[in-house]
Amino acid sequence: MARAERRGRGGWSLLAVVVALAGCTSVPAPDAATSAPPSSPSAVGSSGPADPTATVVPPSPSAAGPADATVACDHLPLDPDGSSRSPLLTDLDAAATATLAQLQAAVVALEQESPRLVVDEARELAVSAAATGPVVVADVVLDRDEGGVTTLSVDMVLAMTAPDDQVVLRTLAVTDATRPARPTTFAATIDGQPVEVAIEPALDRVVLDVGGRGDGSGDRDDLVVRIAMEAEVPDAATALVPDRGPASYGLFSDQDAIVALGHWLPVPVAMPGNDGAVPPWGDLGAFAPASWVVDVDVPSGFVQTGGVDLRRAGPDGRPDGHGQVAVGLGLRDLAAVWTVADDACGPDRPLRTRTGPDVLTAWAAPTDDDVPGADLPGETAAVADLSTRQLAWLAEFLGPVPWPEHDVVRVDMDTAAGMEFPGLVMVDTDFWNARGEAGEYVLIHEWAHQYFHALVGNGSLSDPVVDEPLAQYLSWRWYLAQYGQAVADSVAANAIAPPDPPPLDPPGLSAGAFRDHANYSGAVYRVAADAWVTAADEHGVEVVDEIVQSLVDRYALGDGVTEVDVVAVANAVDPAVGADLAAAFSGTG
Repeated sequence: MARAERRGRGGWSLLAVVVALAGCTSVPAPDAATSAPPSSPSAVGSSGPADPTATVVPPSPSAAGPADATVACDHLPLDPDGSSRSPLLTDLDAAATATLAQLQAAVVALEQESPRLVVDEARELAVSAAATGPVVVADVVLDRDEGGVTTLSVDMVLAMTAPDDQVVLRTLAVTDATRPARPTTFAATIDGQPVEVAIEPALDRVVLDVGGRGDGSGDRDDLVVRIAMEAEVPDAATALVPDRGPASYGLFSDQDAIVALGHWLPVPVAMPGNDGAVPPWGDLGAFAPASWVVDVDVPSGFVQTGGVDLRRAGPDGRPDGHGQVAVGLGLRDLAAVWTVADDACGPDRPLRTRTGPDVLTAWAAPTDDDVPGADLPGETAAVADLSTRQLAWLAEFLGPVPWPEHDVVRVDMDTAAGMEFPGLVMVDTDFWNARGEAGEYVLIHEWAHQYFHALVGNGSLSDPVVDEPLAQYLSWRWYLAQYGQAVADSVAANAIAPPDPPPLDPPGLSAGAFRDHANYSGAVYRVAADAWVTAADEHGVEVVDEIVQSLVDRYALGDGVTEVDVVAVANAVDPAVGADLAAAFSGTG
């Protein structure tokens, strides 16, 4: 996640960008006057049409063939005969009584019927993850009443390996970091019998007592839980509680033109040490790769998700315009954004780009903060174009991710500059500018998170030193590859070098062990990130690149890695780099 320090509600200082999830200290972006990469539209590849009805077609990142453009309005693949609708969605009662193996087989079969659901190069990896990880099948209804209140109704089946005693689910629908008018209701059953549910708003979690279905030996039974949840989506203008962690950024909020749905569906925590309290500077990334088949209904507009979006056929066989099926394989979470528009093909329709097997959708809704006469469609085209180039570069560097669709959406996140989810990135409205150095940095940082921690997972609470420093390193590598050593050095000096005075805490602590925002931000986003950049300077970029690539090759779509795992991989490539990283992470370097 990227965080920025606001200069005042009316604007942001480009020299006060904080690329940190929860740091309250400012980290300058590259100085545009002396060291920033070229910021003209042509320099960043933002020559796509400003016409909002046009489709941006970026250059192909590989030899996969010419780019395939589609009409922007039809950004969801149409399915007139309903053939893409999963059989699981026709009868959730039957799915609720199925075994985990049956659900996994059904999801794998769905992927085989629709081979474009994953990138070809990652198909085997994604199908393997789908056959072993949790499965979520859900019917979701989003509705907005005459008073403007948006409600979320979820009928969900969660299938997973049974734990010994309880299942811990994270969802911002129950957090006390927001003040919705109505409390969230939550119920669960196993084999039709009620399960004891504990809603814990202070911990952003729900705990299900599954009655010791696991025997503690590792040879455990399958667990299929039916979940019903009703929640009010908090109003971003009135219901967010400042400085209370992820929910306070507006990740789960109603913003009128859009409804941001981050951490909205309950997800089981997969990594030990990540099911407790979330400090104001923490994140919730500690989930196993899962298979998602989610049927979403909205009264108007459309929903963009981190999965593959298939427009659902209506009763008469034609797309009804109000529903879709989102399918994801290997996704640790399924974020979404509901674009509330009566006419999805109107002047603010999304821009879709396609390059080879990858699809990218960029969407921005006008807000009250927009400057009259501002070229919002032009900025959206630039964001789409730059994002596509960045994703293509990352794929060439580290290999493809298995989810072929990527959405980038403009969201008002107050003090945050950006937030990553598998297949979907939210960028704050003030950084929706790919032709400025701050906007470019936020985009590459968030897209880098598609690899750490979306593809290679880690515990954001137990081991924050893993993903954020690597996202910082990959951001620096983007500038090095695109603009050369001088610009990369300036980026490192302004956005990565340790602050003065240095943080009091070492980077390798759990998130809750840091004494405050500043120490967390300075240690994780700067000291630890600087260790990667310094290692590249002292031991060679190619050596550090090999370490990063080895982490992807070894741990992609696994349960997650720790600081110890990262150092071990580094030691295997170059013991000197491993020693330097270990010293920096422990604070002894």
